[in-house]
Amino acid sequence: MNSTVINRRIKAGLEDIDHWVQPEVLGMSDDVKNDFEKKKDALNQFLQGLSFSEIKENTGITRQHLHYLINRCTDKDEAGNSLGYFG
Repeated sequence: MNSTVINRRIKAGLEDIDHWVQPEVLGMSDDVKNDFEKKKDALNQFLQGLSFSEIKENTGITRQHLHYLINRCTDKDEAGNSLGYFG
């Protein structure tokens, strides 16, 4: 694995990922839970500075899908807070 950390601008709302409310995974089917965990891992790897190719290799999530997830998760709710994992 490439140990180069990518320097990138972080979209507003993504910097508070540690404070996002976690969905309840206990009631999820294994497929849905695994899909959620894969997306969550991809977002965290992006914030850690991994390259898009490393993220795809680790999670199967493409650059385009990752950008879609970032945009959805950083959309705002009625109160102005990031939707987070519920996006």
